[in-house]
Amino acid sequence: EARKIVETLEAEKKKIQIIAMVDTLEYLKKGGRISKAVAFAGSILNMKPVLSVVEGEIQVLGKARGSKQGNNLLAEQIRKSEMIIFNRCDGMEDLASYKRNIRAANPRAQVEFEQEGGELFEYEEELPFDLNAEIIEIADIDYGIWYLDAMDHPEHYEGKTVRFQAMVMRPRELEAGWFVPGRRAMTCCADDTVFLGFLCKSQNVDKLRNRQWLTVTAKVKAEARKEYSGEIGPVLYTKALKSAEKPEEEMVYF
Repeated sequence: EARKIVETLEAEKKKIQIIAMVDTLEYLKKGGRISKAVAFAGSILNMKPVLSVVEGEIQVLGKARGSKQGNNLLAEQIRKSEMIIFNRCDGMEDLASYKRNIRAANPRAQVEFEQEGGELFEYEEELPFDLNAEIIEIADIDYGIWYLDAMDHPEHYEGKTVRFQAMVMRPRELEAGWFVPGRRAMTCCADDTVFLGFLCKSQNVDKLRNRQWLTVTAKVKAEARKEYSGEIGPVLYTKALKSAEKPEEEMVYF
């Protein structure tokens, strides 16, 4: 048993990767990791390298001009990850916002926060809407928080009625009578967006147009569906659909 544990740990260790985007090349130059010429050129071009540590050595995963492109490189690594751990988070505020951004980019990722000593942070996010209301009203600004909470805890919404504003998506692969109401969300920058929507059943799907805006009132059921990779997720059954004006701010932020 001990040998199997060691073998498992050794195998899992190879999957762990430390990733960081540095804001300045100065300390890499001082540590001898890069030459003075490379550091000078990088500072002139505003280079933001995305780094990793492999077997004790710093390796460059990619280089980007400016923080915006650097965030895109980080997002690529985030999408490949199963677990993401932020360390040395002492003093950091709004950890939930970091978690929401990561989960928007990679819904299957487990996200944890460590203190300097290695202990995990324990925190509970307060939801900005009333789960016990007769109709749970989801404000535009709260859509992203609601989406992630509903996907993580569909059982909390079982049998409840929600109302929210969303854009219509009608993927061709969906069965007749189904559509996906949702919103586009920015994960790390304006060039990196994702559509966050729910599987929804309605008798009026044939009357809906792609990218049409609606106010959706629906009852939620927690069901295992192939569209959710066979896992249990929130499935909406419409009670009312009402045409709506496109909101002033279409994008969802976290």
